[in-house]
Amino acid sequence: ESLLVRRIKEGGLVHEWNRLHPDARVRPGDMIVEVNGKVGIEEMQQELRTEAIELRVARWNEHFVVTLERCEEIPKLGFKFGKRESSSGRRAELKITDISASGLLDSVNKSHIEQGLYHLVVFPGMRIEACNAEEGDTGR
Repeated sequence: ESLLVRRIKEGGLVHEWNRLHPDARVRPGDMIVEVNGKVGIEEMQQELRTEAIELRVARWNEHFVVTLERCEEIPKLGFKFGKRESSSGRRAELKITDISASGLLDSVNKSHIEQGLYHLVVFPGMRIEACNAEEGDTGR
């Protein structure tokens, strides 16, 4: 579970942190995965209202590989995606729109979280750039 940083409020604690630590800035798009030792969504939100906070922040890698291997226990990949033109207008891209709690991707995400590999967790909104060595043509 994580909280998405959507914006940095000027004059807030994170803004002040960024001013004092330009080499370790928190940026929109970063994921808060722990607040004062709490990792559940509601608990983290509650901790954010306290006087002092200690955050653990994860940032998506620009590119990373996730391996999904179907098995009898979890036969479904467990995510939905949509096809749309890329922001550059050069080619269409596949964007993950939903992750099912009973699918293979959710299982892999949970395993990565348990191992502290937050940078390998897949979220809705991420793009699929290649699948089984196919890339570029979203129709394949």
